[in-house]
Amino acid sequence: MSSGSLREMSQARFSETLPSLRKYTRKRQLLAKNGYYLEIFPNGEVGCTRDGSSPNSVLEFLSVGPDLIAIGGHAADKYLAVDNQGKIFTSNSERKECVFRELTGKNFYTLIRTCHSDIHGHGWYLSINNRGRVATKTCTYSDHPQLHFIVKVIKENQENNGKSESTRNSTPVWRRQSMEDFELIDFNSFTPSPMSGVSQRSSQSEDESSGSVENYTSC
Repeated sequence: MSSGSLREMSQARFSETLPSLRKYTRKRQLLAKNGYYLEIFPNGEVGCTRDGSSPNSVLEFLSVGPDLIAIGGHAADKYLAVDNQGKIFTSNSERKECVFRELTGKNFYTLIRTCHSDIHGHGWYLSINNRGRVATKTCTYSDHPQLHFIVKVIKENQENNGKSESTRNSTPVWRRQSMEDFELIDFNSFTPSPMSGVSQRSSQSEDESSGSVENYTSC
């Protein structure tokens, strides 16, 4: 497929339906250190819950390049995204704001960082505070517990709580994506800001959520 065709597809409101290519995604849950699971709702909102059996907490991790992932709601069929001001929203189609780096911090907790940065060169990190508020933070190091997540593998019974196979196959959902789908032609230009104790790990028609940005020079 030509790069022109890929770019045309990335500009569409919905991704084309190729359900058989879901095998390229990994079904996961993001469990915050404080016990909250990240949720993506069909109406485009992003929230969290302590109920690990919630179908909205079932996510799909899609590898789109070296060390780069996109995160989508399995039931919502929407991508998680962060704009240039650090505000969380969701997108029906693939775009560069949907791409994150999956990092490993101290004590082997997972950190989710945007590829794009603020004017100071700091990326935004996904966070959930003790009151269950989903937001982003700019940090110079990774010690803050609100940034720490555990990536949990979905068990078979949890997956069955989501969409039935027939429903998934009739919905415009995931397909095999490339760097060009997400407008990341030169992915080497995206490098994480220096942080102590962090290493890399491989791994607006849109509906805006209630997420917000919290800026910290030290966490």
